Amino acid sequence: MIASWMMYGIVVALCFGLAAHAAEHLIRLCGKQARSVWVVALAGSVLVPLVNWTVAARAEAAADGSQAIPLLPVVATSLLNSPLQAYAPVGPVLPQWDGLLRILWLAMSLAMVALLSVSFWRLARQRRGWRSATLDGRQVLVSSHVGPAVVGMLTHELVMPDWIFGLSHSMRRAALQHEEEHMRAGDLRLMTLASLAVLLFPWNIPLWWQLRRLRTALEADCDARVLRRGTDIRTYGSLLLEVGSRAWYPRMATLALIERRSSLARRIAIMTARPRLRIAQACVAVAAAGAFALLACEAPVPSQSSDEAQLIFVAVEPAYNEASVDEPPERISSPRLEYPRLLQQAGIEGHVLLQGIVGLDGMIEPGSVEILESTHEAFELPSKSLLERTVFRPGKVDGKPVRVLIQLPIQFTLIGGPDEETP
Repeated sequence: MIASWMMYGIVVALCFGLAAHAAEHLIRLCGKQARSVWVVALAGSVLVPLVNWTVAARAEAAADGSQAIPLLPVVATSLLNSPLQAYAPVGPVLPQWDGLLRILWLAMSLAMVALLSVSFWRLARQRRGWRSATLDGRQVLVSSHVGPAVVGMLTHELVMPDWIFGLSHSMRRAALQHEEEHMRAGDLRLMTLASLAVLLFPWNIPLWWQLRRLRTALEADCDARVLRRGTDIRTYGSLLLEVGSRAWYPRMATLALIERRSSLARRIAIMTARPRLRIAQACVAVAAAGAFALLACEAPVPSQSSDEAQLIFVAVEPAYNEASVDEPPERISSPRLEYPRLLQQAGIEGHVLLQGIVGLDGMIEPGSVEILESTHEAFELPSKSLLERTVFRPGKVDGKPVRVLIQLPIQFTLIGGPDEETP
């Protein structure tokens, strides 16, 4: 059960991440800031599985034999009635590993808490050795190597390395502006909240990727705001390269001017790009973002037990019996019934009685076909295949299509070849 939900969470986070990646590309083409798309992706990657987990648990606890209906419309879906649902696992994956996976999950989260605590502790210990100074009229803390960075949670402070005083006035001013922009936007608090996602789900690799892309987006957006204030792009680029060459990288408890060199290269590329929105690129980006976001919401939710049908979180009308509808389903077309060759050669005849639900579109709903009666197992697969591929005219009540539970007897006889009786 735990493994099923882990796989589900990874799929949802990956789809939201790819949607955010496409949306960020579109937003950058428009020359806008893109941090919001990664905030939405992280929130969706956490909230959608949590909401579905809660709804599934409540539906299981209050199960009365009817289909589960969501308590929150935000997770309602429509594609789960389509063949997409047929590819979802019917029962839990590796249920025997649930105990071990819970222990590993807890251990990883505790390790993350320990790393975050150590990061804050080391920063607090280093802070005792920092001194106060004035840099271009702004009160800052001066360290031997930490910074330029914003530190602190309740109150933000600027920390600058001592070598920053040896730079030109324009570079020092650009470094101060960058960190002040972080403080005004509350980026450090946002990064701390986003880090809680990987603290809760440390096994979810796509969440780590989203967190890193959010951090890069925060820095790139901050770069854009600094440049809009009139900072020369050559001076600012030289500052980034100078700070990057100092080989200090921020910990979790800080938000600094510089990151890893791969992120630095991306920031410089964004900073120097001349975005030009093209209709074709915009259409592709919108389509990709929408498709991946839809897939994230439509990912089939794991079932609660191997003995239950998979919970479908859609508001679905109950299935009617054939006798209780005004117009029962009418068969339009069926594939050819295949007679099992070995049974045909042996002269064995028989019959199979099946039931299934004819949906609003006239197709048999995936997973609804059941064998009620069979004279030989070899007859069951071709009978089930025939029913699943049969097209019906939907049943109706008061002139409106409804879901109808039908029964279909299939007779296998050698007299005149295989024949099929009507219900």
